[in-house]
Amino acid sequence: MPEVSVIMPVYNGEAWLEDAMASVLNQSYGDFELIVVDDGSRDRSPQIVRKFTGADPRVMLVEHGVNRGAAAARNTAIRRSSGRYLMMTDADDIQHPDRLKLTLELAERERADMVFHDYELMDESGQPLGVTKGYPDDMDSRNALLHQLRRNQLCSGLALVRNTPDVRFDESLACAEDFELFLRLLLRGYRASLLRRVLTWYRRHGANLSSDLSRSNRVVKTVLSRLDMEELERKLVSTFGREEAALALAAVFLWRDQPGDAARVLEVLPFSWETEFYLGVSYYKKGDFSRSLRSFEKLDELRPDAAVRNNLGVLAWLVTGNRERAGEYFASAIVMRPGYLDAARNAEALARGDKAGLRFTERPLRSQLLDAKHYARQ
Repeated sequence: MPEVSVIMPVYNGEAWLEDAMASVLNQSYGDFELIVVDDGSRDRSPQIVRKFTGADPRVMLVEHGVNRGAAAARNTAIRRSSGRYLMMTDADDIQHPDRLKLTLELAERERADMVFHDYELMDESGQPLGVTKGYPDDMDSRNALLHQLRRNQLCSGLALVRNTPDVRFDESLACAEDFELFLRLLLRGYRASLLRRVLTWYRRHGANLSSDLSRSNRVVKTVLSRLDMEELERKLVSTFGREEAALALAAVFLWRDQPGDAARVLEVLPFSWETEFYLGVSYYKKGDFSRSLRSFEKLDELRPDAAVRNNLGVLAWLVTGNRERAGEYFASAIVMRPGYLDAARNAEALARGDKAGLRFTERPLRSQLLDAKHYARQ
C-alpha cells in the first residue's frame, strides 16, 4: 500500500498531460500511486495515460463515460486511492521534483492534516512568467480558518491532505469546490501548514482563463449561506477573541449580503486600515454612500491603494456626480494595478454614462493572489 495517492483529473488535456504526468512520476520520493481520472475527454488524453500505465505500475487510469466535472473526477480518484495522504494535482501543471518529499516531511513534522505551497505562473509553452504567488504574510496554522473565511486562500492543485472520509468534494457546486472543501475541513479542526516555497508551476492558457467571476462569487455565497452564523460567531470568538474574529465574521456577512451585521461587528473595533475598508464596503452595501465615502477618503489619506481609488471613483460619481473626478480615480487605480478589472470596467461604464455598470471592490486587493483553477464542463 503506497504512502501517498496522487490524484489528477483530466478533461481534453492532451496538450500538456504527458508533461504533467512525467513531473509527478519524476518525484524524488517514490512511494506513491498516480490515479488519473479521464472525465469524458474527446481527445487523446486516455491514450496518453495508457502509455504510462504500460510502463509504470504506479499509474492507474479510471475513465468516466461522460464529462461530470472536476469535483466528481477528483472524488472518483479519492475513492480508488489507498494512500495515507492525497497529493492533488492538475493535468496542465508541472510539479517540482521535491514537491511530494518536502510537503510530506512538513506534514509529519508539524502533524498537519493539510499542507499547501506557493506556485509560479508559466505560459502555454512552459516559460516562467516571473510571477510567484502564495499566502498572506500573517497566515499560519493557527489562523488559517480566519483567512479562508475572508477569501479563498487554498487551492486543491497545491494540496497534500491526509486521506480521511471527510475529504470529498461537493459535486453539486458548479465551481469553487476547493473553497468549500478546505473551509469545511478547517471548521472541523483540520490543521493546515504552509510551505512558502514554489513547488508547482501553474500553466496559464486559454482553456483555464475563465472570466465568469460572478458565477464563482455566487457559489462562494451559497457555501457561506449554509453556515449557522450564531454558532460560527461563538466558535470564532471563543477561539480567537472578538477583535481577531471580527474581520472574518464581517467578510462572511458581506458575502451573505448582510451589511448591517458586518457593520455591527466592525464598528466596535479600534481603527485599522482593513477594518475601515470593510466598514466602507458595509456602508456602501447598506446604501449609505456618504459614510462609505468618508471611510475611503480616510484610507486614501493614509496610503495610496488601487482598490481604495476605485471605490472612491464609484462614490465620487454616485455622491457628488463629479464624473471628471471619478475618471481620475479610476485612471489612478489602473496605473497602480495594471490589469485591475473593476477599475477598467468602471472607466468604460463612466464613458457610457452607465451607473448601473459600476463595480465596487469589496475586499482589499493583495499581491499574493491565488488564481482559481477553472475546469470547463462542456
